[in-house]
Amino acid sequence: MKYKKIEHLIETKRALIGCTDKNLKKLKRGIDACEKKLNDEAVWTFLAVLPYLGADEGLDELFRILTGSKASVPIQKLWVEALPDPPRERERHTHLDLALGGITDRNGTENGIKYCPAFGDQVCFCEMKWESDISTSVTYSLRRNQIARVIDNLISFQDAQQNRPKEFYFTLITPKVFKQEKGPYSRLYGYKMKEYRDRYSGIQSLQSDLNFNLKARNTADWKCPDQSTMGDILNRLVIKHASYEKIIENAPDSEAKTEAGALLHKGLETIESKYN
Repeated sequence: MKYKKIEHLIETKRALIGCTDKNLKKLKRGIDACEKKLNDEAVWTFLAVLPYLGADEGLDELFRILTGSKASVPIQKLWVEALPDPPRERERHTHLDLALGGITDRNGTENGIKYCPAFGDQVCFCEMKWESDISTSVTYSLRRNQIARVIDNLISFQDAQQNRPKEFYFTLITPKVFKQEKGPYSRLYGYKMKEYRDRYSGIQSLQSDLNFNLKARNTADWKCPDQSTMGDILNRLVIKHASYEKIIENAPDSEAKTEAGALLHKGLETIESKYN
């Protein structure tokens, strides 16, 4: 890599990165190319969160920024491009941009993850968007948007004994210019986030999108939430919207942060110039 401080941090903190060696090499190549290729969300995600690896309790601080809550147990790893078990039949694995909390790997899989109570009773799944909007369909359901799909994976997250977290967090991360408090919104996710976070109708709206059309996948050792448990789980779901700017600004100071911050700043300036 040409960014030596970033490379050093990755090498010295490799054990804290939940990612296959193949994906990590791809991310490192993407960092080297990101000044020219400005639309690789996985690379921008990795750059924004990477500096938190360099400080004691850095991942705990990242969890607080993403969720608004204190980690009940020290965060063990930063999971990138992770694959939870799909909650619906005929639906492929969802590639999570970022995940933290009570998580461990699923043996015999490449980047597969499952819930691990020993690492805490909180889990945060993140969806990262740079310039793009959320996708609005999967092969078998034209009603299934990307936010609902990630949340479906989150509230279904469990271990082999069907234990689930007590606290569920979904965080959308975008450039600040797309994090609008009021409409009209330039992205569909602005409307869906407003709808799902509504204090009166949000749970009903989300539950409608979650239950539409696709059959739940239930096996002897894996069970999707049913109607009797869905309401309680959704009442424990926290939905947040954070910005790349806030994440990198609050990262612990280091030379790796300086390198990563400079790259992110350049990319974000390009977005702002096109937005304004």
